[in-house]
Amino acid sequence: MAVFRCFIKGIDFPGSVIGKNESVLYGFYTTRLVTASSYEEAELLAVDMIWDQNILDCLWEKKFKPTPRLVVEKIDEVRAVVKVGPNSGATWFEQEYDGSEPFHKED
Repeated sequence: MAVFRCFIKGIDFPGSVIGKNESVLYGFYTTRLVTASSYEEAELLAVDMIWDQNILDCLWEKKFKPTPRLVVEKIDEVRAVVKVGPNSGATWFEQEYDGSEPFHKED
C-alpha cells in the first residue's frame, strides 16, 4: 500500500452548501491523502471521502441543475513518509456564470 495525494476540484455547487445564496454557484479545490494500492483506488477513496462529508448533505435533499460534480485533477504518489491526517477542508470560490445552462433546483 502507498500514500497518494489527490488534488480535486468541485464545480457547480449551490451556495447553500457553504451558507451563501443558493442561486450562486461555487467551486472548490481540496487535497486528500489516501492509502491505496493503486492510482485508481486512490481516486475512488478520495472522491468518496468528499461525498461523505456532512457539509454536502443538503445536496441529497434537492436536485440541482447543473449537477454538482468532482473532478480529480491530479494524483501523486507520496514517496516521503507522511501521516495521513484529518483530510478535511477546502478553498471555495464563486464560479462565473456563463449563461449556458439555467441554474435551478428541482423540487
